[in-house]
Amino acid sequence: MLSRMRKAWCTLIRPAVVGCVWMAGLLGPLTWLDLRDDRDPPFAATLTILVYLPNASVARPIAVVCGSVLGAATGTIFSLVLGPGAGPALLAALAAMIMLPLLRVFHPPGTALAMCPALLHLGPWFAVEVVSYSRLLR
Repeated sequence: MLSRMRKAWCTLIRPAVVGCVWMAGLLGPLTWLDLRDDRDPPFAATLTILVYLPNASVARPIAVVCGSVLGAATGTIFSLVLGPGAGPALLAALAAMIMLPLLRVFHPPGTALAMCPALLHLGPWFAVEVVSYSRLLR
């Protein structure tokens, strides 16, 4: 019975060692160059999607690049107009959750990137930085 429960509850994906080394190779230098970890979690989520679900629609290059950039731009605009805080971050995430699927570039980490500027005070150039990071990922 325990093995049936484990099969029903657990994922079937095994760790991809090469993919994990690739993630460490990309995120390590980004963290070192940035000297803080506040921008890496959405990119770690993107890399996880690319490693474990490479054929999914959210892993397509247009979704990764445009979804990430539009999410970050949405968050930056909400942060500049409404100021920093949890409220603008929530509104930016909701806007990204509505806008990205409508534009057919849905990428779940794009929603996280929409929240980052308001929560972490990343400044007006955050969306531009995301473009360079997204190009590194694909």
